[in-house]
Amino acid sequence: MWISAKPRIATHLRTASDILTNGGTQRLDIGRVTQRRDGRVVIRYFVNECQAGLGATVTTEVEHGSKRLGGFLIYGYTALKEVLRQQAEQICVLMDGESVQNAPLLGVIVANGSRTGGGMRLAPRARLDDAMFDVILVHEQSLASRLKIFPRVYFGTHLSS
Repeated sequence: MWISAKPRIATHLRTASDILTNGGTQRLDIGRVTQRRDGRVVIRYFVNECQAGLGATVTTEVEHGSKRLGGFLIYGYTALKEVLRQQAEQICVLMDGESVQNAPLLGVIVANGSRTGGGMRLAPRARLDDAMFDVILVHEQSLASRLKIFPRVYFGTHLSS
């Protein structure tokens, strides 16, 4: 579970304590993913986003590597490396039990929040509390297209490509 927007907690101890103990609450949507792994059903929950393919590969690599460079640089570097290397996989996407896509895809993103690792705006219109998920399917693309679109992910303008 990743929530990339930095919480606005005061740096003064007393103020931060007051916010944590007396602050308001906010309802958030929670996602549920069911997958088959090694012959068994695995259920996972998420708040911000869930990915298969390219994004999952990036997240796994970053989690197991050094984060000394900070989120922006390490996610950017790792994502660019995988954008250049990743091959499309046959992925069947089911939503509410219905098959909506069965095709070679670079990735699938089910987003509840607009930002993900390193500040990338993968789903710029997604909201944590709108009772809807933004689903993005990343279809196979030429290397030139991938390189053209990649920097736009940080500004949330890649979906208009």
